[in-house]
Amino acid sequence: MLTIRTIIKARNSISVSNSISDQFSQLFSTSSTLSPTLSKPAAAPTTAYHDDLVNEAGRARDFRRVRHLLIKRINEGCFSSKDTFRFITNTESLLALLHDLFECIASVPKGVPRRSALDAFINRLCKLGFVKDALQVLDKMRQRKLEINAYSYHPVLNALTSKKDVEGALRVLEGMKAIGINPDTTSYNYILTAYCVQGEAIEAGDLLEMMLGEKGVKADARTYDAMVLGACRAGKVEGALAMKFVMSFAGRERGADKENLELLGNGFLKLGRFEDAKRVAGEMFKRALPMGQKLRNF
Repeated sequence: MLTIRTIIKARNSISVSNSISDQFSQLFSTSSTLSPTLSKPAAAPTTAYHDDLVNEAGRARDFRRVRHLLIKRINEGCFSSKDTFRFITNTESLLALLHDLFECIASVPKGVPRRSALDAFINRLCKLGFVKDALQVLDKMRQRKLEINAYSYHPVLNALTSKKDVEGALRVLEGMKAIGINPDTTSYNYILTAYCVQGEAIEAGDLLEMMLGEKGVKADARTYDAMVLGACRAGKVEGALAMKFVMSFAGRERGADKENLELLGNGFLKLGRFEDAKRVAGEMFKRALPMGQKLRNF
C-alpha cells in the first residue's frame, strides 16, 4: 500500500494576509476602484453582487481589479462561488486568458482568499468541459507550492465520471497519490458511483476495498447509496458483492437502513431476483424495520 502524505489544509481557519509576492506586486496592485456601473448596495454585499463585480472586471480583462475584488469579497464575508468566473466561456481562445487569470489568482494573499478563488477557477473550467486545462492549472499550483488538496480535484473527478470516463478518473486518482495528495472519501465516491451506475459491482468492490485500506478514509452515506445502486443493477453474482457491503454497513443509522434496504429489496423484485429480495426482507424483519407494501406482500 502506497504511503501517502496528507496535506489537506483547513480552508476556513486561516487568517487573511495582506502580503503578496514581489513578482506580482506591481502588476496586480489594489489601487483600482470599484465599477461605477455597479454601485455598492445599501444592505450587506452578497455573493451574487461580488460575482457581478468580478465578472465585469474579467470581461474587461482588468486583472488588477479582479485581484482587488477577490480579496475584498472575503473581507466582506463572501466566498467565491460557481458564478465568480462566468466571464470564462467556451467560445474564445483560452490560452492567454487562463495564463493571466492564473497569475492574478496566484498573487492573491494565501489562505482563504486564494484558496476560495482557485477552487472556483477549477470548478468553472470543469463545468465548461476543460478538464485538461483544469489539470494543467492544478499542476501549476503544485509547482508554485500553492494551496492544493483532495478537494481541489473534486470538480475534475466529477466531470470525468459524469462522462463515464472512469479510466480517466482512476488516472487522476493515481496522479494525486503520486504527488502526495491522499484522495478522500468524496474522491472515491465519484468513481464508485460511476461504476455502480453501469452495474459494474465487481470493479466497485475492488475500488471499495482499496478505499477502505487507505488511512483515514471511511465509507459514508453516499458510498452506501452507490453500492445499493450497484447491487440492484449488477448481475446476480456480481450484485452479491455489493449486497454484502450494504448489509455490513446497515445498523449505523435506522432511518437510512429502512430507506436503503427497502430500495435494495424493491430493486431486486423489479429485476425478478426474488431470492435476493427475500434475503433483504429477512434482514429488515430481523432489524424490526418497517417495510413498504411491495416487500411486505412478497
